[in-house]
Amino acid sequence: MSHSPTPPGATTDILARLHKLLSDVALPKSKSAKNVSVPLFTFQSFLDLTVEALRSARTQSPLDTLSHKIDSLAAQIAKQAPSYAQALATGKPAKAAVLSPIALVPSVPVSEPHPPRFDFILRQLDYKHPVLAHDTPADIQRKINDILTNSRVRSTYDDFTSPPLRVRAVAKLRNGNIRLLWHNKQERDTARINDEEWLPQLSTKLEVFYTSYRVVIHGAPTTFNLDEEAGREEAAKTIVRENGYLGQECYHEEVVRDLRWMTQSGIPASKSHSSLVLSFTEPAFANLAIENGIAVGGRLLRVQRFRSLPTQCYNCHRFGHIARYCKSRHQEFGRFFYDPGSD
Repeated sequence: MSHSPTPPGATTDILARLHKLLSDVALPKSKSAKNVSVPLFTFQSFLDLTVEALRSARTQSPLDTLSHKIDSLAAQIAKQAPSYAQALATGKPAKAAVLSPIALVPSVPVSEPHPPRFDFILRQLDYKHPVLAHDTPADIQRKINDILTNSRVRSTYDDFTSPPLRVRAVAKLRNGNIRLLWHNKQERDTARINDEEWLPQLSTKLEVFYTSYRVVIHGAPTTFNLDEEAGREEAAKTIVRENGYLGQECYHEEVVRDLRWMTQSGIPASKSHSSLVLSFTEPAFANLAIENGIAVGGRLLRVQRFRSLPTQCYNCHRFGHIARYCKSRHQEFGRFFYDPGSD
């Protein structure tokens, strides 16, 4: 069923009615009042009518039903006008009338999805003497792009005739690290995988920081040997192989970044099961594990998001960093210092 085009003057008329409705609602309650009190339901009704008017004008639908609703609501607001007029004359606050419900189309807030951000962080290896500290983001961007231009890293895989990578933007973080933003996922992954080709030319005191998305697997068998690299790799292969939604076993390095036991003191020999912290490379893998669980040895295990305690420095005892990156002038581990001038 098609609607006839909305007359040019209909939209103007409906907006005029809405303006009058707002003026009726926003009457002050006294001569000296600088603010107005509008019932929440009345304000929501006005907002819904405005959204419906814009929606009707956009879809070129008839405005007869909308006009009827506005007239009904305006009539109710008009009943409050005498009390407001009396309040202006006497200086006494007026009582707000209770509006009867009106069948309105609820307003639906339009939320635009956040665009994906393709970036990674260059982490300082020595936070006490950070490199590029005096360079502006524009200077760092120019240096990196010059290095990438003269390198063998290209914007597409297996195509050395394609143009070199280009950093879209650079941001310097408060802790001294540097965030690099790229144009798309492929450029970001190419620059991150080939960091040995271009990063040493920028500085040997920077490293690519890989963000991990950690989950806790409850009741994992302690047969996994996570003390050695070979044991961790075999455990990652086993988990990916027994959970097909994580991908193929041969690409386990692109799925699982690290594994460790929840207890840092080690697993007793008498303990057959314990909680396992699994670090994924992408948030999608972590969400799949939380939703579907992790199967190990034919048993489906419960998975939760890993919640860590706040990072605390054991040198200055402040939060947000560890003793290795502490900038405090007192470098003795685990001690408190008092002001020499204090008693």
